[in-house]
Amino acid sequence: MPRPSTSPKLKPVSKAVSQSTKRLARPARVKAKPSPAPKPSPDETEEPVFFQVADASGQVDSGCLPFCPTSPKKGQRASPGVVWSALAGLCQSNQLKTDAPFGLLPGGFAQRTGVAVQTFAKGIQANPGRDLYLFNDSPADEALFANGLSRGFIEKPGLADVAAAFYELLGESGDRALGANASSEFSMAPYMAASKPFYVAWQAYLAEAVGKASKWPAVKRSLLESVFEQTPHLEGQTGWDLLLASTLPVFLSTPQGRTFRALKISLPQREAELNAHLRSLRQMKDAAIRGRAQWLLGCWLSYRNLYLLQVNGKAWCERHLRRLTAGVATSLSAVPAGSLQGLDNSGQPSRSKAK
Repeated sequence: MPRPSTSPKLKPVSKAVSQSTKRLARPARVKAKPSPAPKPSPDETEEPVFFQVADASGQVDSGCLPFCPTSPKKGQRASPGVVWSALAGLCQSNQLKTDAPFGLLPGGFAQRTGVAVQTFAKGIQANPGRDLYLFNDSPADEALFANGLSRGFIEKPGLADVAAAFYELLGESGDRALGANASSEFSMAPYMAASKPFYVAWQAYLAEAVGKASKWPAVKRSLLESVFEQTPHLEGQTGWDLLLASTLPVFLSTPQGRTFRALKISLPQREAELNAHLRSLRQMKDAAIRGRAQWLLGCWLSYRNLYLLQVNGKAWCERHLRRLTAGVATSLSAVPAGSLQGLDNSGQPSRSKAK
């Protein structure tokens, strides 16, 4: 007699449950979301944009876009307001489609400097992450002059007093117009490219002082409005060009200026022209500024004066040397401690972003 089975009888699965199980077994269909646009890497810098005022034939240097500022009326000289208004206009211009650094280069840039615009652009892209890029096409001046402004004192002796008055309008000591700048902050011309926020901040810093200086008596203004004609590397620039460019290190030493990162791009072809004395002079001045060593700055002055005596002769030195030396030996005392953070031309940033 067969034994009864102890296995429980399984009830047949209903059709509804079977279909539900099949639905659960299928992979869920997820609606595909569009992938976000790739963000630019912080280690990459977009190609900079350069504008330039076209020459009489309507031409600009290769690598530049034409820019047409408002021309002064016949018999009037361009005021500093034209330059700064032009930069402000560019900051809001539809021509700027990206956040790339941009610059407003002077006419004949390539011919004047011997540097193609594309070379400057490559130097910027090779060193990403800065707010300001600048270079000096005459590195010998970094060794021989206290700052970018003092080179103009040779052709325009009265410029020193006018510059001191302008610095006082900025709320600075007039002695800072004579003070020594590190080679990394040496700026004699608008050879730069920067971000919109930097230009806006620098303009705001200068706006009030420029407005007051524009109302100075004609004697003072004539020095700023006249063009350099005999000074190498400054031909065609005005006193205003030189003065406003010289305020760059002053602005970078302010609390707001320290939030920007600046980089001086060296030009190998120009660096190769420096002799051993010029290299030593530049290094000595930079070391004095970094270490706030007044005695070392005095040593630089003595060495510099001897060099100029050998190169230019006694008559030249009797005419110009006292003007180029006055106030420099004590200039570090006119600068607040910690505001001079110059560096060499090794390609390291001169400012760190504020956290």
